[in-house]
Amino acid sequence: MPAAVIVLAVLLAIALIGWAWCARSSRKHRLHALRVEQYNNWIETKYSYAVARLIAHGERFD
Repeated sequence: MPAAVIVLAVLLAIALIGWAWCARSSRKHRLHALRVEQYNNWIETKYSYAVARLIAHGERFD
């Protein structure tokens, strides 16, 4: 009986460590995706302003 309790405790500890590792990895991936999205938005805004300035100065895009 005590051996079964020890085995169950070890299995529970392994499961908790695995769950925490997956949660950490998922959070890292979400943060990375957010950083990429923010960078893309920044580039898009910067490009939009550059195009708007060129159009304001009479440049043509044909």
